[in-house]
Amino acid sequence: MLLYARHRPDRRNRRGHRESRPRLRPRGRLRRRYGYSGRRRRRSDRVRALPPPGHQRPHCRLDLHDDVPVRYPVLRSRWDGNHQFHAIAHGITGSPFNTNFFRLSGPNVGGPGVNTVETNLFNVTGKIFVKAATSTSLTSTPNPSTVGQAVTLRATVSPAPPATGVPTGTVTFRDGAATIAGSPVTLVNGVATLVTSALATGSHSLTAVYSGDDDFLASTSAAVTQVVNAAPAPAPPPAAGADTVSIGRAERAGTQLRVEGTNSRTSAGNFAASVEIHNGGAVGTTCPGALIATTAVSAADGRWAFRGNTNLAPTTVCVKSAGGGVASRAVVIK
Repeated sequence: MLLYARHRPDRRNRRGHRESRPRLRPRGRLRRRYGYSGRRRRRSDRVRALPPPGHQRPHCRLDLHDDVPVRYPVLRSRWDGNHQFHAIAHGITGSPFNTNFFRLSGPNVGGPGVNTVETNLFNVTGKIFVKAATSTSLTSTPNPSTVGQAVTLRATVSPAPPATGVPTGTVTFRDGAATIAGSPVTLVNGVATLVTSALATGSHSLTAVYSGDDDFLASTSAAVTQVVNAAPAPAPPPAAGADTVSIGRAERAGTQLRVEGTNSRTSAGNFAASVEIHNGGAVGTTCPGALIATTAVSAADGRWAFRGNTNLAPTTVCVKSAGGGVASRAVVIK
């Protein structure tokens, strides 16, 4: 923040000052009060800058105190902390001589907005900074996931138009009210990423909370529902003496279904004569779904294959060997 002030005493009246009406650009308002006190007729001016309608309301007050005749003028700046602004460290340089030129400097504390204060006694030109609003978005992949599977959370923080720039700071990822381990995460080019595999089975309401920084306000993303499914149950061991079934391919294009695989030998040393192909998955050592087809098993190498039409539109198939083996596999839709 750079503020410049030049005080011009009224030479026609060394013990008084003319009334003046300060102005603020662009489209802002100023409230100004001044008065006299003490035997030396000490003069005090106070200028309060109010922003244009629709903007946040910082209070910027410049006090100019002047003993007549001018000897040790002082220019001070104060920000009102009740409006989300912290005290600003600043430096003042100037001259106690007749030019009365001062320079007030301090750090930037927000977005753009140049304002000019003009009176017939002094001019102040500088920037009154207001923090820009932000929006935070959150994605989670993959969704749904399986318990124990790594899920990537990605938060993107953007300034709300017309503000520009890249927000800095941190993002805290939350599962409901709980903070997810590994948070907060520092933003890099406006993006924060966290990978977690600690989500339990069920639905989770995830949010990303941006901390804000010197230029941008904090914000929270909309909730994202992450579904975590239980891990599939392991396939049961084959029955004693039963063969095993391996499904190498399960594909469907429209009504045409193609399922291929191999069987191991039975305890008798031969291959089972056939396999049954059912709609749906295995339950224990059975295939409870509707029967799609029965196909023969090669006596030479245990291979089998089925290609035909079905109106069942299976997404999973279960294959049961005549030798007792059972297997299931998801169907690839083409």
